[in-house]
Amino acid sequence: MVACTATDDEDRDDAGETVTVPALIGQDLWTKYDWSFTTTAQTFLDNRRRDFNSGRAVGGSSILNGLIWTRGAKADYDAWEALGNRNWGWDGLEPFFEKASHHDVDIRWMNC
Repeated sequence: MVACTATDDEDRDDAGETVTVPALIGQDLWTKYDWSFTTTAQTFLDNRRRDFNSGRAVGGSSILNGLIWTRGAKADYDAWEALGNRNWGWDGLEPFFEKASHHDVDIRWMNC
């Protein structure tokens, strides 16, 4: 058994945080949810350091990344089909991309 306790109000997660709202992606960079690392000096960046945001929560950086995804290029999928993977070209996969882009979840069972 593991018990987690908050030391003060700043450490408590009350589910009202911006990390719970996908539309607010980026609002939690440099906050208590971000380790706010900095790289070492980078030779090919004139020895400048760069911010390196990393999630400070169970699950890591997925708390900061906003669940963003994108499709690949049409030519990439068509190349898969050209290798003998029937229906793995753009035309075969595009209906599934559209379906995934408009996915709705019924959350009534969660008693929200």
